[in-house]
Amino acid sequence: MFIQNIINNYLQIPGIDGMLLAMPEIFIFCSTLILMILDIFFFKEKSFKNTNKFGIFIIIIAFFLALLLPSTGVAFNGLYFVSELSTFFKLIILLSIFFVFLLSHDKADIEGIKFSEFNFLLLLSTCGMLILVSSNSFLTFFLALELQALPIYVMCALKKNDIKSAEASLKYFLLGALSSGFILFGISLIYGFVGSISFEQVSNISLKENMGINFGLILILAGVAFKISSAPFHMWAPDVYEGTPSPITFFIATAPKISILGILVYLIYRVFSGIHDNLSDLIIVLSLSSMLVGSIGAIVQKNLKRLIAYSSIAHMGFILVGMVAFSEKGLHAIMYYLIIYLFLLTGVFAIILSLQKDDKPIELISDLKGLYNDHPFISICLLIFMFSLAGIPPLSGFFGKWLVFFSAIDSGFYILAILGVLFSVISAFYYLKIIRVMFFENSDTPLNLDGNREIRFLINLSLFISVLFFALFPIFDYMILNTKI
Repeated sequence: MFIQNIINNYLQIPGIDGMLLAMPEIFIFCSTLILMILDIFFFKEKSFKNTNKFGIFIIIIAFFLALLLPSTGVAFNGLYFVSELSTFFKLIILLSIFFVFLLSHDKADIEGIKFSEFNFLLLLSTCGMLILVSSNSFLTFFLALELQALPIYVMCALKKNDIKSAEASLKYFLLGALSSGFILFGISLIYGFVGSISFEQVSNISLKENMGINFGLILILAGVAFKISSAPFHMWAPDVYEGTPSPITFFIATAPKISILGILVYLIYRVFSGIHDNLSDLIIVLSLSSMLVGSIGAIVQKNLKRLIAYSSIAHMGFILVGMVAFSEKGLHAIMYYLIIYLFLLTGVFAIILSLQKDDKPIELISDLKGLYNDHPFISICLLIFMFSLAGIPPLSGFFGKWLVFFSAIDSGFYILAILGVLFSVISAFYYLKIIRVMFFENSDTPLNLDGNREIRFLINLSLFISVLFFALFPIFDYMILNTKI
């Protein structure tokens, strides 16, 4: 508001309010174009590292722009809006992208993605995510969704000589195009029956008895479920997670899903608030199927990143439990869960990237054999992250699950909450399997620890949040409970 008051008082520029609302996106997009020119003419020998450093700088500035600039308003003829909730999601997205840049800073070479294009694509996709959570029209929604997704398809194929990477990229692209088709068809149905693509106008229409609108909403929900890898639309996740380099896998597992959940919350809580009864059953089905497929599917996995993929499917199911209630408590539980999940995944991937076996990145769960004997501190950190993901108290993951289950119980969804707890117990089995391999099995080949200062910083930060989350609870409580949709 301070910056806005200065401009309003001293720089009477027409339309400046709208530009201020979208300043983080405008800044990232323009900075990316400038960075491309700098890379062509000035960054030659150290192209990747220079663009990576500038990328970190751009994300930090965008973070503070989103934090300090106006937190409410509508711009660009109603196509774009900013609220406290959208600002919250933008900050979490930018934080996750900051972590991606740090994880890839010195590890891109060994992962086979040491191309400056990676940094450009990451920034462009980030721009799409920020626009997505501020969409106020189905037009902005779909365009932002594609701006977010198209760079990711290319990023998955950056490891040019790897067959798994090419297969993952192709599968992700084809199924992503199919899901986009579902979303576009759903939007066309809603436009046909409502006569508008504006969220505000759609929310003012009586939608409950309109079968065409309900069918369109089902198609949109199916497409969105694909984007967050919610079962039964999860089939792409294990192969893509396995086939892509670890920094990109971490990126796919965090920022895009946070942005999709951000706009899904807005659609459910505001745009389609009149048909909660119709939506509730659909979300329950998605939640239960995700918890079932994720928890059972992870048990038989031998590849570490495939296990994380099935784990992420289960976690999407837990998050949807908080969405079923359509309550303020459920919304706050989702926000807590996303913060906790981001830091836990950051810690896990930081450890994965810091470990090497035979001068190659680790891939299998069995590669972790003897980790406690070689590197006790790292093994204890991974133990804490696994326990936290399983929901063991008093670690941060426990609070995330407790809050979403409590919100379901508070709204009368007792069976869903009980089933969620049961699936959470089942999911603990495969986390314990990793712990057993680390602590109780030995390996003839020692694991090498190659963690730079960025990796060590992320491990320590994630450990701090995971262990002391209960102490930081009042800070997060103040930040989240004062957030309005």
